[in-house]
Amino acid sequence: MRDERERIARMIENDRYGFVSGTKDVIRSDLETLLNEYFYIPDGVKIEFDKKGDRFDVKITANGCALRGFNVFK
Repeated sequence: MRDERERIARMIENDRYGFVSGTKDVIRSDLETLLNEYFYIPDGVKIEFDKKGDRFDVKITANGCALRGFNVFK
């Protein structure tokens, strides 16, 4: 039952924002891959969209992060 509710919520959100199904998941995955280059992100990345006319406000949240070490070559 919960899976069905989540699926319906995703469908409504995709329709409201004009996304193709799975677009938000692809964006989240890409951002998570990029941020994992710089941070340890144990809880993953959460992404939220707020539609403002034909534009979006995007909120990206990653909790419990630690900075990765870098070797800098000169």
